[in-house]
Amino acid sequence: VESGWVYTTEPSTADDDADADEYWYYLKSSGKVATGKQSNVKGQAFVFGNMENENFGQMLTGWVGGTKSGNSYEYKEIGEENSTTNLSDSDVDVAYYCLYDEDKADGHVQENKWVKTWRPEDAYDEDEDDDKYWYWLEKDGKVYIPAWKDNNAGDFVGIAYKYNLGDGALEVKNDGDPFSIAKKKINSKDYFFNKDGEMVNSFIHVVESYVDRTDASKPTNKIDLGMYYFGGSNDGSMKTGSQTIKDDNGDSFKFYFGTKDSTTEKKGVGITGNKNNKLYYEGHLVSARDYKYQPVEFGGYTFIVNQNGSIQHSAVEYKEDGDVLIDAKTNKAEFYNNKEWYKYAVKDASKLIVSVEEIDETDVMAITGDFVAPTDPNAPTWTNAQ
Repeated sequence: VESGWVYTTEPSTADDDADADEYWYYLKSSGKVATGKQSNVKGQAFVFGNMENENFGQMLTGWVGGTKSGNSYEYKEIGEENSTTNLSDSDVDVAYYCLYDEDKADGHVQENKWVKTWRPEDAYDEDEDDDKYWYWLEKDGKVYIPAWKDNNAGDFVGIAYKYNLGDGALEVKNDGDPFSIAKKKINSKDYFFNKDGEMVNSFIHVVESYVDRTDASKPTNKIDLGMYYFGGSNDGSMKTGSQTIKDDNGDSFKFYFGTKDSTTEKKGVGITGNKNNKLYYEGHLVSARDYKYQPVEFGGYTFIVNQNGSIQHSAVEYKEDGDVLIDAKTNKAEFYNNKEWYKYAVKDASKLIVSVEEIDETDVMAITGDFVAPTDPNAPTWTNAQ
């Protein structure tokens, strides 16, 4: 018997049933139909149903889930009509995405690539009004779904909130709910994923770190807390260094995220303090807005900044149109000159004579929307974080 493809109805179908559905089957050289995951069907990997009286031998397409059964898996399509399946469900031990299109794809397992598509629960309708998400498919075709381990949280590194840059403010997303994040390096770039394997993007504020207890004598936090940025919806890689980001109105805002781990910064975390003689708070540039110069105080230190965010550090009169806004001369104010985050802060703020309003650093990049505070009694855990 020559191996090959057959398009036909289920074996138990009556000959006179003209309305019966037809499926693709692959006959092996033995004459038996292929079942389960086959890694080399004429050079491609396919997944075939292996559940008796349900999908036996049928080529499976779209979202395909496998449930562990002994030393193998039972496979079925999980993106069917009225599906409520999530990739993190306990009965989805492995998942594949088998793209099928009569004109473009033959249903083989997609491998070693990004794919943007609907969640399993939305896949059947293919409604363009439903959101699509980016998923990473490993070299063997398995959809990357973060794994949990009790001693070190597995792939998960912490708990976070998501924000988008709306009208000059960070707008909380995900209904204000915190969610567990996993970190994965792909093609030398860092990405965050939620527990369903969906790549997350935009601003991610990590508020709690999971602890790695693999070595019980040396428990370590798995991630640094703070604000991260992962680009737009079709990007998703962790950003470092200077970034200019536009809000919904097209207005530009400047940020700086750490480029390396050191005593003054952490890779990917928004800088708070002096970086290259400019002042940042949670990554966002702090600059004078209402006047040419304004003072700002946070972390117990006071700074003078101009409208470019540059930190001023001279004992002079800071003027605008001849008016003295901040007098650092009369009382001979002194400034720190060190390598700490508060470099160029005023040593004794009481020596400043200030005639303008201080900047509220938390208002520089305001956060809008309701969210569950980290100190809430319902604070997120692995089981209730989204």
